[in-house]
Amino acid sequence: MLLLHMDCLNHESGVSHASFLLGDLRFEASASPCGIRKLLMPPLEGKKFSSTCLETRKSPGVEENVSHFFDSLGNYLETSLSGRNPTEIPPLDFKGISNFSRSAYEVVMNIAWGETASYQGVASMLGREKAARAVGRALASNPLPILIPCHRVICADGQLGGYNFGLEWKKLLLGLESRERTGED
Repeated sequence: MLLLHMDCLNHESGVSHASFLLGDLRFEASASPCGIRKLLMPPLEGKKFSSTCLETRKSPGVEENVSHFFDSLGNYLETSLSGRNPTEIPPLDFKGISNFSRSAYEVVMNIAWGETASYQGVASMLGREKAARAVGRALASNPLPILIPCHRVICADGQLGGYNFGLEWKKLLLGLESRERTGED
């Protein structure tokens, strides 16, 4: 069940907020008129996971373009968490993100659905072969998980490495993507 509820808690500062319920899981997001700014993921432990969209509700006062960003984010989450490759990513707002982190995020966003790359590989794609740890730090502070698919970045030896929202999420996301790629149900 995906339930969309929007609040304009900080509307005067140009930032609006939304909550997304997917089964027992509650995602929190914020967006500016430029795009989605932040996505917080809930812990998975002991939660029921469901990916069926049942209802969408919006509070009044969210600007039309920001409302559209939240609609697009809801569709993206519902699609990706049901194991299907989303065709369209909502606009993202990178305000306050360093140039290095933004560059790392752009490389990671080009890792194909169901594929992985190493931290070292991302550093090499940035032209900074010795920056694997810096890539790891940038991904650890990723404000837009799933949208910037840092779960697709693993250690050079094939180990999963870390994930800011827990290895359970990383395993789940990689499993969902792998299942679609191989045609498993």
